[in-house]
Amino acid sequence: MLYPDVGLPRDTDYFLLHQELSADEREHWDRTRSFVDDEVLPVIADYWDRAEFPFPPAGKMAKLDIIGGGIEGYGCPP
Repeated sequence: MLYPDVGLPRDTDYFLLHQELSADEREHWDRTRSFVDDEVLPVIADYWDRAEFPFPPAGKMAKLDIIGGGIEGYGCPP
């Protein structure tokens, strides 16, 4: 493949949001971005092609506390 990393975000922040975040929010942003780069992008096209929900990556997202924002209760992070 000529450009294997063409789909990676390369630390882009077009709206300069990162600088407005608190340290905790930046850590959440960075953790989420790393997870997507490392765990989601390599496999998501296959799930799309098979029209399947990516349960394994979704389960890992829960363990990293990067899903459930805005939902109170049910074991979700605040």
